Amino acid sequence: MKVCSVLSVVLAVVFMHTYFSHEEVPRTVHKEVPSVALSFPGACDISAGVDLTSSLFVVADDENNVLRIYNRDKPSLPVEKVDLSSFLQIEPDHPETDIEAATRVNQLVYWITSHGRNKDGKTRPNRYRFFATALRTSGDRIRLEPIGTPCITLAQ
Repeated sequence: MKVCSVLSVVLAVVFMHTYFSHEEVPRTVHKEVPSVALSFPGACDISAGVDLTSSLFVVADDENNVLRIYNRDKPSLPVEKVDLSSFLQIEPDHPETDIEAATRVNQLVYWITSHGRNKDGKTRPNRYRFFATALRTSGDRIRLEPIGTPCITLAQ
């Protein structure tokens, strides 16, 4: 419960700062936009993502519980995958959490899953998750690690 409260407060602060900030937010353009479409295979239905570095980004696919890190300079399969299934404490009957959004604050990436019912109107308890991952660097290697305990009570 303590982690949920802290994560809820952090999310609220990030939202309030973004919503009520009157300052112009500086935009960083990493590189020129490519003249051809780039393909980053491995994910079916990307639903969330954030930059990790000037060349790496992470995405979530709302069809599974795997985060994929890609190198935008070398379009190909993910350079790393993070399967969150066990961390998210899901029920095996309906393993999809349906990750829907992410935001990065310093070295943390906050993720939220769907808080709605499935397409048939049925409740899916695995969908009610809010959690964080930490950006870790070791030499040239960058990875994401789940931290804390996923909050499962935001909708209550």
